[in-house]
Amino acid sequence: MNDKLSAGEELTEDNVGEAAENYIKLADTDGNGTIDLEELKAFFAKVEGASEDVEEIFKSLDEDGDGEISKDEFAKAIIQAVKDKDGDKEEAE
Repeated sequence: MNDKLSAGEELTEDNVGEAAENYIKLADTDGNGTIDLEELKAFFAKVEGASEDVEEIFKSLDEDGDGEISKDEFAKAIIQAVKDKDGDKEEAE
C-alpha cells in the first residue's frame, strides 16, 4: 500500500481510506490516531489558511460527539465529498 496518493491521482471511493489515513497522520500531532479540535485548527491553518468555520466543520465530522475525529468519521466525510463531487460532474454532463 502506498503511503501517499500519487501526485494528480483523483480521490475516489476506492482510495478514500488510504487518503483519510494520510490526512489523519498529517493532522494528528499527538499521534493518538484521532484529530481533536486544536489539531484540526492547526491543520487548516497549514493547508487552507485560517478558517473561521473550523469549529463548525469539527462538529459536523465528530459524529459521536466524543471531541475527536476518528479515521472512520473522517473517511465517511471524504466519501460523501467524493459522492457529492461525482454527482456534480454527472449533472454538468
